[in-house]
Amino acid sequence: MSGLYTELGPQDVAPVGVSDGHSLQYGTFERMLNVPGADVGASAEGKMLKASAAEAEPERVRQEQPRLLIVEDDEPVRVTLEIMLRPHYAVETVASLADAKTKIRHACESDSTSQDYDMVLCDFALTDGTAEDLYTWMEREAPGYVERFGLMTGGTSRSSQLAFLSNTPAPQLEKPFSTASVISAVSQSIARRNAA
Repeated sequence: MSGLYTELGPQDVAPVGVSDGHSLQYGTFERMLNVPGADVGASAEGKMLKASAAEAEPERVRQEQPRLLIVEDDEPVRVTLEIMLRPHYAVETVASLADAKTKIRHACESDSTSQDYDMVLCDFALTDGTAEDLYTWMEREAPGYVERFGLMTGGTSRSSQLAFLSNTPAPQLEKPFSTASVISAVSQSIARRNAA
């Protein structure tokens, strides 16, 4: 049996099928999520898992849920987060800062509030920059998104990164994380923003 290994408790998800025998692994492995029809081997792993996750919720339901933008360049982590969060939120994912900026810029320019993201959850270290780069860009170009920003870290030792992490009010998730910790951080962040 194989599938997508995530740090999930028994209450988080139940197996929903059997995959083809390849394993996609991330973090501390406590539970295995099997996605029906997902070939998690080779380069198609993310596309197929993402398609399965997208098909799990009707479009009508996703539009009524708070919207999240996940910025993560590590495909297994990005897909895992999407699978974790999709039952609770309308999730969009990107793999780069450039793509995140494009999505946020589009949301800011849209006349429809349905295009707004309720939260932007960004990995600290990406191939084309850092979460600090995106945060600084948002301060200049999309100030309304600064309070919607959250970041994921896998540990850092550079003093400039540590300074940013200690000085930003953004919620922070330390990898590896559980489904419960991700959902809690996102829901608390959105609730604080809505209460303001």
